[in-house]
Amino acid sequence: MTAPTRGTVRRDAQRNRERILAAAREVVAERGVAARMDEVARRAGVGVGTLYRFMPTKEALFGSILREETERLERSALAALERPPGEAVFLAWMEEAARWQAANRAFINVLAARDPAEPAPELLSRRLRATLRRLVRRAQADGEMRADAG
Repeated sequence: MTAPTRGTVRRDAQRNRERILAAAREVVAERGVAARMDEVARRAGVGVGTLYRFMPTKEALFGSILREETERLERSALAALERPPGEAVFLAWMEEAARWQAANRAFINVLAARDPAEPAPELLSRRLRATLRRLVRRAQADGEMRADAG
């Protein structure tokens, strides 16, 4: 039997990470802040030690979910910006974001579990906030949004 190559370990590790995050989104969507790490590991089909190797704390797990979903929202906003001039880009993005939010209770639960002293906008990526500012400016330029909206 040959020893696994470095690339094989990386692929396995990546698959484990993906399974952990998928399981975490499910558990957090169901249980919110009461999500248990052992339940995440069980659903992911990995040992608790593997889970903790990837996510040393529940807060790290929540942060990973938040980052992933923020990136997804950013991609959606960038796609809206690709629409031809004159199309309702902001409305299209808001509709997509609302559909996404309805299907993504994990993200909402993670936001709800945040430190109340830390405003939600600070939890979102700077790139997402910058992209959303571009989306608002575009909507204003197209007459879809009032100029004094922010």
